Amino acid sequence: MKISALICLLLALSGISAGESRIGQQGLSPDYVDPNGRFEKLMVYGKTLKMGFKRVDFLPGGLPGKIRVYQHDILAAPVELEMVINGKMQSGTKRVSLRKNGKNAAVAVGTQKIDGAVVESTVTAGWDHTLKVRIVIKPEKALAVDRLTLRFPLKLDSEKLLCGNDEPPHKRISGMEAAKKWVRKNIRGIQEEANSMWHNLWIGNTRYGLAWSFESLKNWNCTPGREMVFSPANNVLSINLINRKTAVNKVLEYNFFLNITPVSKMPANWRSWQVGTRYNNLNKLAADKLIYWSFWRPGTRETHNSNWVFDPDRLKEIAKMDAAAGKARMFYFIPSHYTWSTIAQKDGVKYMLVDPELERMTGKSLFDPDYSFQFREPAGVKRVNSLDEWKKLFNGKQPVTQRAGERVCRLTPELADRNVEVVRKFVNEYNIPGIYSDGIAPKADFSPGSGAERDSSGRIHPAYAVQAYRDMFKRIRSEIFAKDPVNGLMIAHNSAIRFFPSLVFFDFVLFGEDFFYWYRDPEKRDASPDGDFYYAHIWGDIDNLKTEFYRQYGMPQVLLPELRGANRKNFPELTRGTRTMLCYTIQFDMLYWALFCDAREIHAFDNIRKKFGVSGNSTEKVEFVPYWENKRFIADVPAVKVGYYEKHFEHDPYMPTAKPQRFLLLVSNAQFEEQAFTLKIPADLKNVKVKNASSGKALELKDRQIKLNLEPYDFTVLELSADE
Repeated sequence: MKISALICLLLALSGISAGESRIGQQGLSPDYVDPNGRFEKLMVYGKTLKMGFKRVDFLPGGLPGKIRVYQHDILAAPVELEMVINGKMQSGTKRVSLRKNGKNAAVAVGTQKIDGAVVESTVTAGWDHTLKVRIVIKPEKALAVDRLTLRFPLKLDSEKLLCGNDEPPHKRISGMEAAKKWVRKNIRGIQEEANSMWHNLWIGNTRYGLAWSFESLKNWNCTPGREMVFSPANNVLSINLINRKTAVNKVLEYNFFLNITPVSKMPANWRSWQVGTRYNNLNKLAADKLIYWSFWRPGTRETHNSNWVFDPDRLKEIAKMDAAAGKARMFYFIPSHYTWSTIAQKDGVKYMLVDPELERMTGKSLFDPDYSFQFREPAGVKRVNSLDEWKKLFNGKQPVTQRAGERVCRLTPELADRNVEVVRKFVNEYNIPGIYSDGIAPKADFSPGSGAERDSSGRIHPAYAVQAYRDMFKRIRSEIFAKDPVNGLMIAHNSAIRFFPSLVFFDFVLFGEDFFYWYRDPEKRDASPDGDFYYAHIWGDIDNLKTEFYRQYGMPQVLLPELRGANRKNFPELTRGTRTMLCYTIQFDMLYWALFCDAREIHAFDNIRKKFGVSGNSTEKVEFVPYWENKRFIADVPAVKVGYYEKHFEHDPYMPTAKPQRFLLLVSNAQFEEQAFTLKIPADLKNVKVKNASSGKALELKDRQIKLNLEPYDFTVLELSADE
């Protein structure tokens, strides 16, 4: 037997095709266990699935009856599939089974026998704790279906928060038009929230929630604008698969992904993390979470081709230095944008570096609509197909390059393989065991054959390659943490959305770029031409930011400030604008990537937190109490919000000494006017001392009150010590 034939036979026996990369395949196995320990192994007890601190109880029929996070019940009642045929609500015999499927996966299978059809529900769970729901309607005769609705009755006894993504039109959109499709709401009233299709939706409060993600609208037949409806009056999300008379004489199948949040426990010492940017140099950085930006490429302009590493030896030298200093390393990764060529000039001749394989791959996988940056190949340009040849041509120096063309592509299997192979190269050859992923959600794809569907009204609904993205990130995470299970790291640049089917694989999320000038309402963005109150205009009510709180997601939130105006340059009044941004965000216990702002203000606030010791240690535990839960330190003006860190000390119970009390009070004047106010100190605190955490100046305490004055959208931080 020839060697090539033998290889093909072995691949066939292994279940891997000859054109499929083996790299990262362990992450797709039902036996895989995350070596980082973030995802606890799945456990099955009877009809109960336990995923760490999350629990799902399945009812006959196969859908969840209870979902619990820690001690919280997320559902107020069981999930229901309501089916109305010829005006009659259907019910019938039901059964369910739940079993392990491999060492670290599970499957629940339910059936319901009704008059004229069998309904099968299958819920699978993998090592990342994401549920994939598949519902199949098998008609035994022609049916006249009036309604087919999935009802999720949620238990929201406090906040009602919604983050969703409305599907875009079949055209290229950007800027404010695209931003209008990113929905974030703190729901106060009882008016229904209806949408034609939230392909990605999260509903919850500041402690927990559920997230739904759909790949397509195949087999849906619903009145446009009523496909998904959330009713705040009873906290029920209705997913209307069919809501008008539909003749059904074939098998109907519906699929979606369901994530329970928080997705994981917060990592130890996360408040001490500091994100920074590593360029191609050996400068020392104070940050300990370094993003290796893509400027080590074959020219002066950024390119999205991670195989083009101009100087691997220098890159390895930098990574070795950072690793020795205990700094996490992540390289810039973008799974939708690809650069296959870039142009530079020498002695009057234009040369174009070309990646022929990437040119071939991407040329046949463009999105519809096409978001690529197109350029014309100059006449007479000389193609260079090798990076080594390119380096020799320019004497080992990075040449001045033009902006390269970018192809924005759907994730084909061979592109996914290439992405995983690139990650493995950075992890194993360059000693960079992590990624900063710019874009973790699949784009809307209207291409023929993608799964895009035309409804009865003629509207085309796009498809989203959720499974392809999930499989790629499973493989990537398995490669990163096989190399470094302790310090490996993945950061998601997830500005506009919370796309949980992919987000679960990441360790923290960086957001905020969608607050950029061009994405905002002109009346609000132009209200502060110098940027002094820019964030106050675009955010408005501070309660709107509760959709960004980390607790309900289970991962640190890192804000990227965007104090840049119409010219894309920093606003002239950066200090005032940065303090306005901090006035809001210090109340949400965030981290910051200090770009496009007055970084001095960010670092000053971070230094106060570090000095207080907000990360805690083996004998000190720190709790953050947000302003809406604060019952102890009350300002006499409602617009002044007060959150705080409280330090808890381990104490020997046999020692008679009083327990020390330490607090870091965060006081924000969230309004457009200067405010004098008083802050009350609880009566149970003894020997109270208060000082300004920035200046160290002691503050006068009279009648257990502190008198303060703050400018519009400004803040102060107070350090308070006392005995209990």
